[in-house]
Amino acid sequence: MKKNIAIILAGGIGKRIGGECPKQFQLIDNRMVIDYSIQIFLNHESIDDIIIVSHEDWIDSLRESYPHIKIIKGGETRMESSYNGLKSCPPGTFNVLIHDGARPFIPKGVIQRSIDLLQKHEAINLAIPVSDTVVIAKNSLIDTILDRDQIFLSQTPQSFRYQTIFKAHKLSKQKDVSDDIQVARELGIDCYNLEGSKSNIKITFPEDINMANNILISSNDAYK
Repeated sequence: MKKNIAIILAGGIGKRIGGECPKQFQLIDNRMVIDYSIQIFLNHESIDDIIIVSHEDWIDSLRESYPHIKIIKGGETRMESSYNGLKSCPPGTFNVLIHDGARPFIPKGVIQRSIDLLQKHEAINLAIPVSDTVVIAKNSLIDTILDRDQIFLSQTPQSFRYQTIFKAHKLSKQKDVSDDIQVARELGIDCYNLEGSKSNIKITFPEDINMANNILISSNDAYK
């Protein structure tokens, strides 16, 4: 059986949001941020299993909350954590969806479209187009104005054929990257760009919690 595995990365400490715990473990409507994405993957008919890659301080708590999910220790970097998750995938893994635990609102349809596209492509990036003009500034002066029609903001999950991304991580010469698409591109893999969703926000700053609450209110119970 060809399995689709979701790897949820929860190893970061999220200093920018403040508070006593990392952003993925803060609360939105009395639920941890990470719980929303866990439940979405758990309830998706095309996902066979979940692996959570956690900061070591939270492993015991996660195992208590999710006894039927594999919880493993993260690495020193995001890239190392992602590779740890890949090495922990079960036999028969065919596709992997690598997701940031700080993104609580993944549309169910995005997950399915990503899996469907992996029949034709080895790597799927998820991104939304920018709506504002984008500039590059040097020493507080505008240096370059970019063509916004060609600029996108990447999201997760990023989806891959398992053997492709595992090989890319194994051969990579990079020390750390901000996402797994960069690892795939280093190996020369063509990466399909799939349009994501504006609701698929990443919790980074305190004000993002308020934004998340507003998304919940307007979601017609989709994430509750």
